[in-house]
Amino acid sequence: MGETWEFERLQMINRWRKQSCKAGESGQAMLFVLLALGLALMGAAAFSVDLGNMWMQRQTAQNVADAACTAAAMDMLTDATSAGTTQGGFTAGTDFSCSGNATAAPCVYAANNMGYAPAALVAGQPGYDVSFTFPTTVPGVVDCTGTPPPPVCTAAGFTPFSTYVRATVANRVPVSFAGLLSGSTTTDVMGQATCGLVFSSAPIPILIMNPSLSGTLDVRGSGSQNKITIYGGPQRSIQVNSTSATAVTV
Repeated sequence: MGETWEFERLQMINRWRKQSCKAGESGQAMLFVLLALGLALMGAAAFSVDLGNMWMQRQTAQNVADAACTAAAMDMLTDATSAGTTQGGFTAGTDFSCSGNATAAPCVYAANNMGYAPAALVAGQPGYDVSFTFPTTVPGVVDCTGTPPPPVCTAAGFTPFSTYVRATVANRVPVSFAGLLSGSTTTDVMGQATCGLVFSSAPIPILIMNPSLSGTLDVRGSGSQNKITIYGGPQRSIQVNSTSATAVTV
């Protein structure tokens, strides 16, 4: 009986020790879980800051591309209508970048929209550059063939001048938490816009309706200079509805 009682007493002591150890360890797993969740939330917050900044910089890059592309297209239109080749400080058809031609009109527009001048990109340093190319075709825009021509078509009549221009903005922005994953302190966000000279269906800007009066349209000027000059617009810009043989004097 004495040995049995001693054995039971030892079993009770062992059970008490196990319960005491478990009670002392309770809550340690919860501490590690909370620590892991805290680190995950901090990482998510830091990553969201990087993503928000990249999204904002992406919108800025697109605005710069739109402005620079529009400026280049307007200069190309002036070249096409005045038989020039270097309006705006660049040669249409010859690729260039703002880091190498900062005084070109499209680059000035880019700098005004970004807030500072473009420059050649350097690894690991924030900055931006704008490059211009001159594609010969653009998806969705066809040649002006057929009768009548398509509502919007390539302005082949402007050749040998370039018809399209594409502005590509490479905006190198700093990153923090995302850089830990990529191993770089910067990342490039892009913006791109394509512009060009196209013919489109539009109302005739000058329409003379008198059916019989002589001299209803007189565009004679001093010497060889005409009084009326039309830039762009539809292919038929002046229409005179008259049966008089002398309705138009050029």
